[in-house]
Amino acid sequence: MGKIKRILAAALACTMMFTLAACGGESKNGDSGNGSSKNGSGSGSLASKDYVYAMNDLKFDGIDGDYSISRSGDEYVAYKYDYGYDNGSGPILYEEAEVDADVAEAEITGEDKEEIADEAPAEDVDSSGTTVIVKIFDKDAKLIGETKLKSDGYNNSISNLKYSNGKIVYVWEEYGDSDNTYTLKCVDIEGKELWSTLFEPDEELRSRGFYPSLDTIYDNKIIIKNDMGVDLYSLADGSLISSKKVDDVYSWSNCFVDKNNNLISLIYDDNGGMSLKKVNDETWTTEDYITFPEEIKDLYNYNFFPGTVHDLILSDDKAVYTYNIGDTSFTKIMDYVASDCLAYNLYDLIEIDDKSFMATWYESYVNEPRISLFTKVDPKDVPDRQVITFGGMYITEDAKSQIIAFNKKSDKYRIQIKDYSSEFGYFDDFSETVKAINNEIITGKMPDIMCMESYMPAESYQAKGVLEDLMPYIEKDPDIDLNDYYENILRCGGTGNAMYHIVPTYSISTVAAKTSLLGGKTSITMEDLKNIKASKGPDVYDFGMIEKSTFMYFMLDCNMQDYIDWESGEVSFNSDQFVNVLEYTDNYPTELDYESDEMNRYWDNYSTMYIEDRALFNTCGISSLDDIITLKQGMFGNADITYIGYPTTTGSGSLINPALDLVMNAESDCKEGAWEFLRGFLLDDYQDNIEYYLPVKKSSLDKMAEKAMKLPTYEDENGKTIEYHNTYYMNDDEIELEPLSKEEYEDFKKFISTITKRSSSNSEINDIVNEEAAYYYNGQKTAAEVSNVIQSKVKIYVNERM
Repeated sequence: MGKIKRILAAALACTMMFTLAACGGESKNGDSGNGSSKNGSGSGSLASKDYVYAMNDLKFDGIDGDYSISRSGDEYVAYKYDYGYDNGSGPILYEEAEVDADVAEAEITGEDKEEIADEAPAEDVDSSGTTVIVKIFDKDAKLIGETKLKSDGYNNSISNLKYSNGKIVYVWEEYGDSDNTYTLKCVDIEGKELWSTLFEPDEELRSRGFYPSLDTIYDNKIIIKNDMGVDLYSLADGSLISSKKVDDVYSWSNCFVDKNNNLISLIYDDNGGMSLKKVNDETWTTEDYITFPEEIKDLYNYNFFPGTVHDLILSDDKAVYTYNIGDTSFTKIMDYVASDCLAYNLYDLIEIDDKSFMATWYESYVNEPRISLFTKVDPKDVPDRQVITFGGMYITEDAKSQIIAFNKKSDKYRIQIKDYSSEFGYFDDFSETVKAINNEIITGKMPDIMCMESYMPAESYQAKGVLEDLMPYIEKDPDIDLNDYYENILRCGGTGNAMYHIVPTYSISTVAAKTSLLGGKTSITMEDLKNIKASKGPDVYDFGMIEKSTFMYFMLDCNMQDYIDWESGEVSFNSDQFVNVLEYTDNYPTELDYESDEMNRYWDNYSTMYIEDRALFNTCGISSLDDIITLKQGMFGNADITYIGYPTTTGSGSLINPALDLVMNAESDCKEGAWEFLRGFLLDDYQDNIEYYLPVKKSSLDKMAEKAMKLPTYEDENGKTIEYHNTYYMNDDEIELEPLSKEEYEDFKKFISTITKRSSSNSEINDIVNEEAAYYYNGQKTAAEVSNVIQSKVKIYVNERM
């Protein structure tokens, strides 16, 4: 039995030990499938077992995920471009995956290990240029040839490498003073040159920027595309067989050979659609092969690969699918989350048989690529676990990582994803997408856990009793001490003692100004804004050069809770507060002229405008402690600053922007399991490892501050730790920024504790306001008249959602 088959057999044999369970119910592109329950969320049902694959890392005699790998007949070819780095990895046939107790481990026989020991380590790569390392394997995964192709990186380069029938073909480019020259080269698997053919484009083709693209090798013919058509060269000796002009050749993707030895190209049409067509390599005409049904949308999201068993095998950022001619949809075979695979996507996918494939992939947050064998797990070997549905329009890699970690650990529950972007897609009018999700939620089909977005009317769901109050869970949890959390962040969006959202990580939207400007104020009203602006004169910018719609967006986002009470249904857009906002907004231009002299002067001197008091209020986002350093030391030149937020009449004018916002369905049949998952976002394992946003746990933010109070470091080529300064460009000068001071951090912590509002952007209400406000800006109505119309329209909107 071949070694690849032996690896496959080992993986299949140990699936009895495999303890994964799956998400799903569908077998085509779409979400991970739903069970059924009284509320339609899928809670309380058992997880589907149809899309689970076991994963084991592969290494063919010294290759790793840095290599591109493909199949040519019964052989495999792997290559990588090494840009001046040593190839230090020794040859290994198969590297056992790091496994938990619940993941199968495939072992290599003693015979295989002896073969590994007999292989000599690959020699180091010359670091003075670029080397392409090529390795060829037979069907049993035994190395049968290896060569290194070298270019110096300054005068020449290698590209478009392909392999077929024992021959490696590539394009060699020589750089010239005016025109570059291109040569088609062919070597055997030991690196010996077999032939070399200089490309000689005619004047017309050269004038169009001739660049030969080696598309594929088919039936011992090398297919070269250029700007005007296609040339065929002989694999045997490099001679030109034919040359054909093809007007739309660049609408073709790379050709490939299907399981029936047809030459196929994926064709992009003028309307953005796709079809697969057979290519006649003599006439360079095409005929229909697969025209995808209209039901299959968003084809640009998929990677296409020729199948061995199926006509096509595809991957996207969620799953792997198959497709056969005549199918009306893609058939999902593997779900990444169901298989505990935290992949962005799969590449270089090779279908081995109907139950296995190999692929290159990147694990989220890990830069090292991997090559793995994926093997179907028999559903009968997947234990039953109660399903918890996790829904959202966009499921972040962060959330997926937590889901997979939970699924590996829990022997009682399994989280499956309900992906609304797959189920609904994106309508041309985005408000229709939001409406479709809202209908799902308010009609009792909300998942057990929902990942909220800022455009979803969370207050409306809360008022309808759709969301579970999570405070009782927190108060009973022995591992959660509320004194160690920013309760104002935890409670944002709640009422009274209730807490409906888990916001484990967040950023802050605020406005910064010099403390000396504010007369001791820590927040400002519209009246304060008018007075401060008037005191500085007409040539000073308040918020910089912004348009009417931008200022109105800020003001609605900050004050929406003052204008709409979702519990009572009261609307207050006809208030003096909003009339003042409307009148002040008219001071800004409807549209900025980005080519104007004023705009050029503005941006030429932007980096010092707050230092020099040419602008007063800086709208800013704070998602890390480094942002505080840049703002204070850079933008304001080390002056004392206060985070006053946007003008408001109630509380702080600063906003919490959840980076992740999770809620529980009040009608869930699986609340215990849902909380078991949600609580993980509040514990140290998660909070202490937040990098790109702010943690809600005080002690975790303190640990983040300890790092920010030191100079950043890097490790040099000798392994020595080197300190360095982050910098800020002030006009043409580069300013070194010092680490965060203890005083700056203490001030920032006090500021965090004052924020009580969360971002409440609502695109539909924004549209109503901006559409009606135009009548005031144009002088057709008074501000009061416009506010009354807005009041009426928003009231109708709110009533429809109560």
